[in-house]
Parts: sequence; C-alpha cells; structure tokens
Amino acid sequence: MFAYHTVEAYLNYVGERIAPAIWKDERNFIRNEPYRGGSGKLRKIPDDVGLPWTPEDRPLKTVLELKEIRDIIAHGKAEKLQGELLHPPGTEAPYMVSTLRQRIPPKETLNPSAARH
Repeated sequence: MFAYHTVEAYLNYVGERIAPAIWKDERNFIRNEPYRGGSGKLRKIPDDVGLPWTPEDRPLKTVLELKEIRDIIAHGKAEKLQGELLHPPGTEAPYMVSTLRQRIPPKETLNPSAARH
C-alpha cells in the first residue's frame, strides 16, 4: 500500500511540474474520463510526455497491481469467507483465502535478493 502511495506522490510531484494548471485543481480533473481516478492520474503523466500506456508490461503492470491492493485495503468491505477446510487432527485449521490474500504474491516468488535487505 505504501509503495503505491509513493508512486502517487511522485505523480503529483511530476504533475505539478509538467501540467501545473491541471494539478492546481487535480481532484476535479481526475473525475473525468479518460483520466478518472488513480489510474487516470497514472495515465495522464505518460500521455503528457509522449510515453505509451502499456498496462500489460512492467513496471506499469506492477504499479497497477499495487493500486489494486491499495484499493482493497483503503475501500475494504466486509468479506464473508465460506467453505470447508479439512486438516489433520491435532493441527490448526489453515486460514481461508480472502480477496486481499489472493492479490499478494507468495513470498517464494519475490526477488530473493530484495528480501535480504
């Protein structure tokens, strides 16, 4: 969540420099398509500097994934987890998998060199 906030803060920093008139009233500007919401803000800067919008490619794909996690946390709704979990007697039942848990990659898939620091 904080990683996405950092990206958003940087977008605001850059936006104030390349489109000061828009960023002066940025909240009203991002209410309109195609720049609506947080993704719209993320899209406006590349458009202004002539970069392509490639949400299927990294690093933009990673930023959009971070935004999804941020949105789940910031706009969280109660989630009823239902189902049946079987586990051996004498062991704790595993946690049911929530929407948030599904969006977070397993530790094993993360960059091992980054995890050491």
